[in-house]
Amino acid sequence: MPFGRPKPDFAIQIEQGSQSFKFEWKNGIGIIDFNVYPNLTYQKLAQNFKLNSGNTDGNFRKALVAMNQTESEREFFLKYAKSFNMANQNVPVLIPQAWIQWHSQLKRNLNHKSYLNIDDIYRVDFVAFWNNKTFAIFIDDISHYAVHQQGKWLASEEEYSKNLQQDRKLIKQGWNVIRLSNWETRKQELLNQIMIDLQEIIGFS
Repeated sequence: MPFGRPKPDFAIQIEQGSQSFKFEWKNGIGIIDFNVYPNLTYQKLAQNFKLNSGNTDGNFRKALVAMNQTESEREFFLKYAKSFNMANQNVPVLIPQAWIQWHSQLKRNLNHKSYLNIDDIYRVDFVAFWNNKTFAIFIDDISHYAVHQQGKWLASEEEYSKNLQQDRKLIKQGWNVIRLSNWETRKQELLNQIMIDLQEIIGFS
């Protein structure tokens, strides 16, 4: 599973009469190609990238923070990391900008003739793996339930329904879906409660 802000690309290479599938690496992207079960902690993630805990993995920690796409996501990630001492404790690591479904085409280039659905899920804000379960975490801004017209935001059933469709697809694939709003993450008392809720929902101590 690729993760990070840039869209992953891939290459099919022919070698000695057979084909091999290879990622085209980009700055700011990582690949999880190891077993994440039953639990994926920061320590396990760092070890698989051949990093040692402590000062030597400082750049990796900074890279994870930089992968967050919005300020709300970044603040949420930092709050989680600090609240649970994510880098040092036996707690789930949050993987930012995880590409659950991806391919080489841009979304705007897809059409009804494509075997890929234009509304397929590409990337989620965060994923976590704990107790043999998978969690997809979204932090939604106003565009997820409204449209901007004539200088103001108007509630949109169509935009809201896209979230519901996305949730159903993920649930069918076995994901546990958690949605938060930018509005919540901007209020410290609500953000504190979110941390408590996440701990209970994911099931770690």
